[in-house]
Amino acid sequence: MRCNNCGNEVADDMIYCNKCGNKIVGSGEDKRNNDVTDRSINCVTTNTSIGNMTALLIFLNIVLCIILLFTYIDGSTFAFIMLLSIAISVLLRSKQKANTNNLIDNLKNDKERILDKLEEEGFNSTYIMLSLDNVGVLIDENNKKLAICRGSNQPIKIFNFKDILSYEMLENGSQEIQGNGFSTYAAGQLFGVNAAIASASGPKNIEQFCTSLYIIIHTKEIKSENPQIVLISGKVNKNNQLYSILYNFGKEIIITLDKIANANREMDKKVDNTENKEVNNSVADEIKKFKELLDTGAITQKEFDKKKKELLSK
Repeated sequence: MRCNNCGNEVADDMIYCNKCGNKIVGSGEDKRNNDVTDRSINCVTTNTSIGNMTALLIFLNIVLCIILLFTYIDGSTFAFIMLLSIAISVLLRSKQKANTNNLIDNLKNDKERILDKLEEEGFNSTYIMLSLDNVGVLIDENNKKLAICRGSNQPIKIFNFKDILSYEMLENGSQEIQGNGFSTYAAGQLFGVNAAIASASGPKNIEQFCTSLYIIIHTKEIKSENPQIVLISGKVNKNNQLYSILYNFGKEIIITLDKIANANREMDKKVDNTENKEVNNSVADEIKKFKELLDTGAITQKEFDKKKKELLSK
């Protein structure tokens, strides 16, 4: 099979081209339901951060050049050492790039295996929010279930919508965003592209560095710890684009959880309306029975009014 973007030869089971990263037409991912909304990000969390050594290699070559300029060597020796250093740098960068591409391919294929495993367990993902290293949430809107994924090698936890009590995003140990469930929900498909977006505050912390950024979800489960979605677990400068991408990704997860909270509220409202309707019907039937007794003379008007008042007070 060849990539339809760059023409690179790829294995039949590959989801993405290992040369240009383009999605392979006809891959296993295309077999999924067309109604699936994938809001995943092409970025890793700092748990599996993929670095780039280009800047470091350039810096080392500049330092080497400066050192050689202050030594008493002839021009040919200087040129030979610099060319050798540059060649080694290119080789190291090529090797790192190949390793990075292989890691990205493995992570993307891991995502497909995660989706397949969930499907085998009866969880049909309709809304997906995962980082490149498979940290985030998946939604089964039809069965009202939420799956929390904490990485390719971590067990996935599945909860019913009604199991979600509250949720918050914490940065450096302090609360950054708290769930706003019910704030700005509008009618429409719950997790569709055009669904209403609940409000969420922007960054409040003024520190220059972020050392931890994670979402904690409080559930009804008593025996197990509340699951956490860790986005940053190392020192990251807030001016770094990685921080901005992961912060906004975390905020989008909070917005998604807000929609679940709204769904819970709508379900509770339907249950309450049904129960109230049943109670009202029961009271009306009782009053009707006593009215029939009044009409036949079995009870007095005073007795009927008293009983009617008791039933309505309920």
